[in-house]
Amino acid sequence: MNLTITQIEDICIYMNWKFSTQDMIVWEIVQGVKGGAAMLRHPLDLNDASLCVEKMAEKGDWFEFFKMVDDFLDIDCCGVTAWLFNSQDFFTAMASWLRSKT
Repeated sequence: MNLTITQIEDICIYMNWKFSTQDMIVWEIVQGVKGGAAMLRHPLDLNDASLCVEKMAEKGDWFEFFKMVDDFLDIDCCGVTAWLFNSQDFFTAMASWLRSKT
């Protein structure tokens, strides 16, 4: 995946994941485990994308994100959904959407 360090950092901040620029590894810190267990989440893939969609839905951000992608692609919603099933496309779009929010 060709995401920049800044894009990965933005996604990790949104998701409350930790990112090590030294070894390019994304970690999810599992809450509620004594001592804090960590789960490796890199490289980012469609499994991680589904976690991002779940977080967006929880925060009420999913429609705003989907609408931004739909406006950018200017295709029907089925085409947008299919386009987002490519993890590179999804995470590039997510990073752009996060940048537009700041």
